[in-house]
Amino acid sequence: MVVSYTVSRDFLKSGSRSQNVSLGGMALPTVQRFEPGTILDMEIKLEDEKKSISIMAEVVWSQRKDDPRYPFESGVKFFEVNDSDRDNIRLIAAQIKPIEFD
Repeated sequence: MVVSYTVSRDFLKSGSRSQNVSLGGMALPTVQRFEPGTILDMEIKLEDEKKSISIMAEVVWSQRKDDPRYPFESGVKFFEVNDSDRDNIRLIAAQIKPIEFD
């Protein structure tokens, strides 16, 4: 799924991809470390879908990982989710294919 985000009250938009989403939040590969409590304005959509969800999220944790493209991963918690967006998140989470390991 494709995710774009901006830090609340910031103009720089960044993008990422995630395979880890639930009704409560998601783990998001990022190019920078975010402080817990940082508010993100997010847009979430599946790569093959035209419809997207605009949602607010709060960073709960952020940690370094071994990936040169996205050197950090941040856990975010959704808030102020309306019923329609909750239903769409449920559909998105159900459509994500699990990653298979050899």
